[in-house]
Amino acid sequence: MLFILLLTLPLPLSHAQQYTPLQTKIALIYNIIKYIHWPKDSIGPNYVLGIYGEHDELYREFKSVAHTFTIHGKGLEIKKLNSLYQARGIQVLVLPKSENIHLQRIASELIKTGILIISDDAFTKRAVMINIHYPKKGRIAFEINRSNIIYEGLTISKKILLLGGTEMDVATIYKETELALQKSKHKFEEQQQKMAHQQLNINQQQQKIVLQDREIQEAGQELLHKNSLLHDKEQKLLLKEDLLQEKNSQLTAQTLKIVQKEQALNSLEQNIAKNLHILNEQKNKIKNQDTQLHEQHTLITTQSRTVQQQGSKIEGQQQLLWGAAITLATISLLIMSLYRQFQLKQKTNAQLAQKNNELQETMDTLKRTQDQLILSEKMAALGQLVASVAHEVNTPLGAIQSSSNTILDDLNFTLASLPHFFDQLEGDLRQLFISMIECSLKNTDNFSSREERACRRAISEELASRLPDRAEELADILVDMKIYQHVEPWMPLLLHANSDSILQFAYKLSRIERNARIINIATHKASKVVLALKTYSHSDQSKQFSRVDIKAGIDTVLTLYHNQIKHGVDVTLKYIQNPNILGCTEELSQVWTNIIHNALQAMENKGQLEIRVTQSGQSAYIEFEDDGPGIPEDVQPRVFEAFFTTKASGEGTGIGLDISRKIIERHQGKLSFTSEPGCTLFTVKLPVSQGS
Repeated sequence: MLFILLLTLPLPLSHAQQYTPLQTKIALIYNIIKYIHWPKDSIGPNYVLGIYGEHDELYREFKSVAHTFTIHGKGLEIKKLNSLYQARGIQVLVLPKSENIHLQRIASELIKTGILIISDDAFTKRAVMINIHYPKKGRIAFEINRSNIIYEGLTISKKILLLGGTEMDVATIYKETELALQKSKHKFEEQQQKMAHQQLNINQQQQKIVLQDREIQEAGQELLHKNSLLHDKEQKLLLKEDLLQEKNSQLTAQTLKIVQKEQALNSLEQNIAKNLHILNEQKNKIKNQDTQLHEQHTLITTQSRTVQQQGSKIEGQQQLLWGAAITLATISLLIMSLYRQFQLKQKTNAQLAQKNNELQETMDTLKRTQDQLILSEKMAALGQLVASVAHEVNTPLGAIQSSSNTILDDLNFTLASLPHFFDQLEGDLRQLFISMIECSLKNTDNFSSREERACRRAISEELASRLPDRAEELADILVDMKIYQHVEPWMPLLLHANSDSILQFAYKLSRIERNARIINIATHKASKVVLALKTYSHSDQSKQFSRVDIKAGIDTVLTLYHNQIKHGVDVTLKYIQNPNILGCTEELSQVWTNIIHNALQAMENKGQLEIRVTQSGQSAYIEFEDDGPGIPEDVQPRVFEAFFTTKASGEGTGIGLDISRKIIERHQGKLSFTSEPGCTLFTVKLPVSQGS
């Protein structure tokens, strides 16, 4: 088993003293097979290697070590073949030198079966796939006829040449085939001329035989008339009959030879036709490859135009977002103006209340004060949301600005030199380059910094054996492109002479697509926040009851509080039903705001908040449950009392829950709560409307 170490030696191999020529040959065959790829659907649980003909010693030696070999992750099975009929279902056929004279016939019988034929010092190069030869005494090497291998549907890695093999010149083989065809044609014409000459001789001999038959008939007639001379000439006739029989025998033998030559000529014509068919198929393949190259060039041109169109769309989206930012700033200024007007009006009303002591105006004053308090509570909640909303809008705007600047820089870099860059890439590398970009864009996983560092280390270790000087640099670029594993498919690009330029283009093209996605996400987020703020701040002066969408109202409030929620609050929504409720959307939104705001403050923006919407009979139930510290028992009786608050000065007015209860009672409903440490539940009960 020591000769297995020979598998790692470079080729061509020399027979070391501790290894026999047979063991060296087995190592070479095994290394060659590892660089050949068969279609997946043609491989069973193991790869099968067949040894044909008088190769018993090679069969026994290969059989003894085959269990230690693996080909592309599968085992290797060795079979002894006594006929080509047994070759069905194998992947590799090894021929001895004694079969070289039959190599053309064997290759013709096994054509299009997907079998790799390994010959031994063959002299017929046209039929060769892999040919082992011995350039010097004690040396072993091999030749590759790539066109015959590809014609069988197999794929051969260019790295096989690292084993020391040489490529056969396909043009020379074609020329040799053409010369052989011309020689065969010349021989065929000569044989046709010989056959014509032989046919002429046969016709002449047949004419002679006819004349002789006539002479014999005349002689017989003369014998009838000359009975007296019959006895004298009887011996002469017997001699002539013997001569005629010998000539007939000779004619029969010549006829058989002519038939055999005709059969040989037919076989030669069939071989010539097969060779011409193979040449035509190879010419068609070359034409198809040219067509594919033209289509890929057209695809690249189309993708360049698409990138330019995306750049124009991005500029339009950026202008739209600047408009949205200006609109948001205008809304913020409007809110501050309203708040100042409210403060001025509150001050004026307080002065009027102090001066007006008459009892008849007391009820009107209380009513106005109540309305002002409701508005004050709403504006106070809105004021608390301004900073959060501004942060929620500024975050996507910053992401949009950064992404758009990066896209413009990448476009300026890639658009000018992209066509020239693709022209420099070969057909296979061009397709592999596009596959790398697609792989980068398909990966949407967001790894943490620790996970990315682990991926960088793993990729760097994998590349260290082949690119030790650039392993860390290449690992950084691949991880930035979100290629976290399976680096082997991209090795042809990484080993290319212009690998730096290739990776730079791939990184920038993938980054353009990712930044475009970031802009779309940020635009959607900013639009959602602006819409929620617009919905919340809308004032319905008529106070008319209409159909209320409870789920939409709660979602709007949660959107405005997203900045506080995202830092540690886990919100669970259980919208089992969406009841048909008639009411004032603005007032109910203020109720949801007061309850959610109190829950977040109680939990200090960390904990669980569960919101449930259900319907039972003719009543709808909206429940808000948090896992905060709970409401103390001595405070619970005063929760709905006006101006009562346990918060520090300036943090609350104490009228939020009082206003919420009056709004719910105005809707003919009920607001209640239960509280204990770790669980506070506020329940809103509203009647369900029977109309549509």
